[in-house]
Amino acid sequence: MGVGYQGLQFSLFGKGKGVSFDRTVMLGRQNHYLDAGTLHSMFERFGSPVTDAEVHTMLHHAYSENLFKQLGATKVDSIDASGYEGASIIHNLNDPIPAELQRQYTCVVDFGSLEHVFNFPGALKNATDLLADGGHLLSITTANNFMGHGFYQFAPEAFFGYLAKNGFTDIEIYMILYRNLPYWFRVSEPRQIGNRVELVNGEPVQMGILARKVEHRPQAAFPIQSDYHDAFWQRRDVDRKTEAPPVDPHVSALVQDLKAKIAALVAWPEMLSPHLTNGFENHLHYQLIDPAVEVAGVAHAKAGPALLSRLQKALGISTDTTTKPSAPPPVDKEPTHLTPVEEVEHRGVIIPIIPKVFSEQIIQAIRVGTYEASEAGELDALIQTDEVILEIGAGCGFISTYCAKNPHTKAVYSVEANPALIDVIRLTHKLNNVQVTLYHEVLAKESGEIDFYVHEDFWASGTHSFLGKPVKVKTTSFQQRLAEIRPTMLIVDIEGGEDGLFEGIDLTGVRKIMLEVHQPTIGRRGVKRLFDQLSAQNFHYDMWHSSRSIVTFSHVDRG
Repeated sequence: MGVGYQGLQFSLFGKGKGVSFDRTVMLGRQNHYLDAGTLHSMFERFGSPVTDAEVHTMLHHAYSENLFKQLGATKVDSIDASGYEGASIIHNLNDPIPAELQRQYTCVVDFGSLEHVFNFPGALKNATDLLADGGHLLSITTANNFMGHGFYQFAPEAFFGYLAKNGFTDIEIYMILYRNLPYWFRVSEPRQIGNRVELVNGEPVQMGILARKVEHRPQAAFPIQSDYHDAFWQRRDVDRKTEAPPVDPHVSALVQDLKAKIAALVAWPEMLSPHLTNGFENHLHYQLIDPAVEVAGVAHAKAGPALLSRLQKALGISTDTTTKPSAPPPVDKEPTHLTPVEEVEHRGVIIPIIPKVFSEQIIQAIRVGTYEASEAGELDALIQTDEVILEIGAGCGFISTYCAKNPHTKAVYSVEANPALIDVIRLTHKLNNVQVTLYHEVLAKESGEIDFYVHEDFWASGTHSFLGKPVKVKTTSFQQRLAEIRPTMLIVDIEGGEDGLFEGIDLTGVRKIMLEVHQPTIGRRGVKRLFDQLSAQNFHYDMWHSSRSIVTFSHVDRG
């Protein structure tokens, strides 16, 4: 119970949708799981940047009152069954709230309480009774794969149905993956589409509910599931099993095509599996949105087709695209004019801070010395005499510079796909007076070009990203680069692109491989494939130089 990444995002989304936090009550005193970098970057994403002083105030206490005051609250209460967390109102939500609490608040915030109350209908009635007319319910609760977390997991129709029958309008429900990701799935209302909205998936999913109260109802009215009421009882669907549910025809065609591409589907990165096999593939039921873009006034209907188009292209299905290829800059080009606001020395490397390229989270990590510190620490022990290093995924140029400054290094080559980073990397190399050969490309099985999705946080960019602006980047044969460079060591950090990178690649001559494994992106099967492919070429997991997601493989004979 508390405000984390998604709770903060949902609160800012609600404010952008017109929620008044003036008189806020929290169901359970909400603590928070936030840091300065997250607060700065999230408020900025939603067009409301905050100062360091305001961030300090929000983080001053372990509970969330100051966060909601930043969002406009003049009064913040909390209600709980006991006083162990300092709630301002002690009341068991299993029981009706007293009359003096009814219709007193402009916003009720529930980020993880309702599922813990056994009398859920009574607790939901209490939550709605707390609201004055015009007030908003703002809730994140459990949907799928949370068995045992609380008493219940919920279906969207429970909230669509109850709120619609009890004086609420503008009801919006979203499926929110239990990760720190900047996108959700808008849920269609079952009654409107004439079908159940179901979900079978392979990871925890939360449900966000936003609704506005327009009329107080003293007595609760309980809904009947819409397809039973509208179809079965009205005899419009005598034999439900014989009638196919309504689906988006484009997605239906995509699913049919996938049946013929089952081998490709098995190997597909699991970050996309929710959209293809885990229940979100029906675009009529679920529409992908970026909540920050949503409240900025961009039509939400654009998000779903954009994702569909990307999937079609990735799977070789013909689709029209107007994306223009961007020519890769020459390797020896001088950096264009960049104006860093400051230059920070991190582990002996001068890093230029470019606000338009670096997120606040990355800037903070550089300033405090945690940015890629694990990798740098292991490299001190890994780099041997006459090491030839190929770095795949150069970031801001820190690691390639760090390697080039090592006296045992013979040569460093770096590959980076993100066009926004090329001049930053060159500037980093220039400031540190190091010689690094830089390629603007994606290493793949064959030469050509590929869509690369550029996100405002460069660490979230990649070929496996959902959000961000697509640009065409040239691909170069990985095997060709290996033959030209003949590296003895590989350093790989490509945000999920490691899955499949080594398939069919001859790594003769390579002694060590340090890579960051992005399991949330490539999934457990992707991690297994990666280990299997390297093991097949006699690389073993090196426990002495691995830490959490930073994994080092050494060749059993050459390492």
